[in-house]
Amino acid sequence: MLFIRLIKADMIKLFKTSFFLLHVLIPTIAAGSLYIYSNTTSYDKVFLSTGYLQLVSVFYPIIIALLSSIVAELEAEAGNCYFMLRDSRIRYLPIISKITILLVCGLAACFIISIGLIVAGGDFFTKTHPVTMSLSIVFVLWFSNIALYLFHFIIAFSFGRTINLSLGAIQLLTAALLTTSLGDRLWYYIPCCYGVRLSSMWLLRYTVKDGPLLSYFNKQISYGLASAVFMIILSAVILLIWGSKWESRKFE
Repeated sequence: MLFIRLIKADMIKLFKTSFFLLHVLIPTIAAGSLYIYSNTTSYDKVFLSTGYLQLVSVFYPIIIALLSSIVAELEAEAGNCYFMLRDSRIRYLPIISKITILLVCGLAACFIISIGLIVAGGDFFTKTHPVTMSLSIVFVLWFSNIALYLFHFIIAFSFGRTINLSLGAIQLLTAALLTTSLGDRLWYYIPCCYGVRLSSMWLLRYTVKDGPLLSYFNKQISYGLASAVFMIILSAVILLIWGSKWESRKFE
């Protein structure tokens, strides 16, 4: 099947870069740092886990920007994206192949991040709640950032690394700022905030029993997931339109 061959070819090319290494190294460093910190502090385990999720979520956009830039630059070196443009009949397949690799590797990295959650949470994850809860949290973190993967893919191939990383840095700062009360009414409309808000509330709702607070978390999560789904669909449509019109450009 052509699509499978394209994925294999892309993976072979990416093995020559730091792409796969970064997907292992970054979450491993995050989980390892949390393990060391959790053994040297007396902070509440849920507090540590929430802070860990927020930190990872805030940096997620610029990491996506970096990884998508690596993919774009690799194609630019291969005949200035010739292999993506040579056959208009299958033009979308190389794009879908690369996005599939980005998303699958991102999900795998999130599962490594979940190890840090289990370590930091201690009995909260291993006894009070099933380990699958930590997996569901990082899955929500990954899912809420799919729109950003599509967005940064377009920017990376259209404008190159500098602009892509600059936008990632802006999203990092925006996500960090809107973790405060400033973002309580705004975060539904800003995709870079979905990860930090949704993953944190997904965790915190397990810490409360039935009552107004649980209802609040469930309502916020419902709104956030609906917004994330809408942004994913919108980004996919934009990607399809962009893919039909895009022509290669010189990368810096």
